[in-house]
Amino acid sequence: MIEPRRSKRTATPSCHAPRAARALAALALAVAAGGCHRGGGSGKETSTADSTGADSGATSAATPVTMGRVTTRTLDVTVSGPGVVDVGEDVRVRAPFNGVITGISVNLGDRVRAGQSIGTIIAENSDAALRGARAMASSARTPDERAAAARALQVAQASLVTAPLPVDRSGIVIARVASTGERVLQGDSIVSVAATNQMIFLADVAQSDLARVHAGDRAQVVLASRVGAIPAVVHGVVPSDTGSLAAMRVRLDLDRASTPPTVGLFGSATIVVGEHANAQVVPAAALVRDDITGVTRVALVDARDIAHWVNVTVGVTDSVWAEILQPSLPLNARVITTGMAGLPDSTRVVSATDSTTPGGAAAAAAGAGATPAAAGAAAGAARATGGRPTSPGVNAGTGAGGGNTPVLAGGGATRGANAGAPGASAAGAPSTAPGGAAPRVGARGRPGAATPAGGGAHSHPL
Repeated sequence: MIEPRRSKRTATPSCHAPRAARALAALALAVAAGGCHRGGGSGKETSTADSTGADSGATSAATPVTMGRVTTRTLDVTVSGPGVVDVGEDVRVRAPFNGVITGISVNLGDRVRAGQSIGTIIAENSDAALRGARAMASSARTPDERAAAARALQVAQASLVTAPLPVDRSGIVIARVASTGERVLQGDSIVSVAATNQMIFLADVAQSDLARVHAGDRAQVVLASRVGAIPAVVHGVVPSDTGSLAAMRVRLDLDRASTPPTVGLFGSATIVVGEHANAQVVPAAALVRDDITGVTRVALVDARDIAHWVNVTVGVTDSVWAEILQPSLPLNARVITTGMAGLPDSTRVVSATDSTTPGGAAAAAAGAGATPAAAGAAAGAARATGGRPTSPGVNAGTGAGGGNTPVLAGGGATRGANAGAPGASAAGAPSTAPGGAAPRVGARGRPGAATPAGGGAHSHPL
């Protein structure tokens, strides 16, 4: 029998292990060569220093924030409360005599002008004579009866007493008591009109604040159904028939020059009861309040661009400014208004307007004490991204060319060119070296010739 031929695959030793060994040896040589090239002396010491400098530059980068200034202003002291639009004076169209309504031409919500007739009324006697003549005409059987009914109808119409129902003031119809055909007595109300020049706002103000509210105080009313505030003036406190209410109603006369609102609209009123002149203020957005401890803080920025948290006591506030009672802050000092959430004390910051302009990130990196190489990387990243801010750790683990494979540099493995400047070399130009190769940077951060990762003459696959 012929013995089966053995497979060469099982007899031939694998070549992967020697290849891996050669790759590791080449990698070790590349690390040593890169260290010598960067430092010009001891490779181990220089590569360690470069790595430490890059890491310190990354961790020292300034945090972009927006800032305002400590200043002085006059702030209004106010009290506020919810309320509703009402009528200061309603004009009622009343019956001039006993009679019957023969027509009404308006409905609820209609706007009317002064002197406009909203209907007519016929006198009670005239209505009775007219009705009698018509009844005679309908019951007439003979020619004589018909002639008598016609004469009676003619006399009744000739002596008919009617009157229009005019409105004395312009306004909005808010009530309609009578309808066409109804009998009314002299003085009865037929239609109620809210005078547009007498619109008021009834605000519910806490009784503890009433002592500070006086007639003539200026105010403003904001309605939920319209944009903008309506100027108003305090008329007085509306008497109440009970003392158990936590709030009392204060009447505010709305500005007549403003477009009159509809009766019944809800809103809120703010009444100015005093002012604090030359108050030390900061932008209201700078306040950070701890809901658990109740402590309010602001982040002050010193001349070295270092942020320091300061506990403050807040006085009068409005939608824009907040008064600082304690402590006294330096006039014109900078305070952070956005970007301070979670910001540790003694953090270096930079204005967001600076970090979003070309070169701003480089200035921030240089001001933060970063190494020249890190500052150069920030400048290159700013140019490569059109001035958009970059921060350390973005795209961590990517090479200078933006790939997903970590690049090994002289002195140890780092994540990309100077720790995460995406798509940019340390000199600021996008890398075109294959395999995620990083450009060579001298000891002073000046760009050199592009070399493969590791600083050696060749790139070896891992």
